[in-house]
Amino acid sequence: MKKTLTVIAVLVLSRVPLAAWETRLLGFYRGVLQSFRESVFNPENANVEFLGLGKGPHYTLTQFAGLSFKALALDWRIGVSAKAAKSPGSPWETDLTVHELYVQKDLGGRWSLLAGRSIQRWGTGYAFNPTDVIGPAKELNDPDNNEKRAVGNDLLKVEYFGDSFSIALCGLAPPGGWTKLRSERARLAFRAYANIRHVDLSLVALFTTRKSPLWGFNFAAVTGDRLEIHGEISLQKGSYEKYHPASRGEMALYSADPVEQIKRSSPGVYLQALLGFHYTFPGNVLWVSEAYHRGQGYSPEEWAGIIKYLSFLDGLRGTAAEDILLANRCWCLQVFLSNGAMRNYWMNHLQIPLFKKATLTATHLWNLSDFGFVLIPEAAASWGDHFTFYLRSYIFLGRKTSEFGSFFQSSALEAGLRLIL
Repeated sequence: MKKTLTVIAVLVLSRVPLAAWETRLLGFYRGVLQSFRESVFNPENANVEFLGLGKGPHYTLTQFAGLSFKALALDWRIGVSAKAAKSPGSPWETDLTVHELYVQKDLGGRWSLLAGRSIQRWGTGYAFNPTDVIGPAKELNDPDNNEKRAVGNDLLKVEYFGDSFSIALCGLAPPGGWTKLRSERARLAFRAYANIRHVDLSLVALFTTRKSPLWGFNFAAVTGDRLEIHGEISLQKGSYEKYHPASRGEMALYSADPVEQIKRSSPGVYLQALLGFHYTFPGNVLWVSEAYHRGQGYSPEEWAGIIKYLSFLDGLRGTAAEDILLANRCWCLQVFLSNGAMRNYWMNHLQIPLFKKATLTATHLWNLSDFGFVLIPEAAASWGDHFTFYLRSYIFLGRKTSEFGSFFQSSALEAGLRLIL
């Protein structure tokens, strides 16, 4: 798929006059040092050693190119990055990623057609988006995708624009691409958007083959010059996340990965909800705060079942093969997800400008069930209009059995350079 998209881009670009291009070239160069700790998920650092994780330094060099132009009576957008990564004891690894490659056509002023790989956003949340059914997942340290790591979905979207509303219908390719449409799930997304008295409102739905529909609603409203309030809610019958059987009390030694969709046929309706705000203080100090509920996450009781299962595995040492015990511990690591393993979180983001060229930021994610948290502080300074140097840290804290306190990584320190060409 990646080669096909690259060939299409080269053929189209060969027909575009150079003066018609709008280009954006960005470079991201970073080094990372990681710290690990013994935990219930990583006794005696066995899992870290088994997975081949090293403290570092790990280096990543990324060059991103974005192009926008008109050709063949269509609006084109291409975003491509080339990356080279190096870990201790390993050779450099390279990768080419097509983040976006789509064409858009204005059909008579009111209608718009878009086809290809595109990063679309239908949610209103800053860090979490329960209703963003067509967008890629966000990263907590870069929810605005300023570092260009997000990869769009392959889709076909038609949208009608009224004076203060729009209606969009979007077909999304399966994870394996359009060629897998017959064997994998087809997805169809819908959004009705309206602006009523300066309030943005959206009704969202996602229909997927062999899954129950997802229904969502979101809003965003600006009050005065400093405050913005937003919220999202989604509902779906059954959960299509994967869970470890230990969450329901099963204690067994497995010979194959046991994590599966054990709640797929559940008659219950699973809720995701978000409520947050942006507030700008004098001096352009920005505070973003969001409360997030994810009904598909592990409950405190289910999480306690996972912790009990890890103790069960420790009790089998000396009576079962160590490699089997190690494999079962590693399968347990799948409970950690980028959007949180459990159900209730509170996120705060603070951004403080210093002088004209420096910024301090801090992002805090707090698990309201067990009170563990992640802290991401960052200091950045710019030199001229092209260079930004930054230092960022990731700190995972909490009780030994909490989500973030039991995570096998205790912290990471990242230093980097962002370059605008």
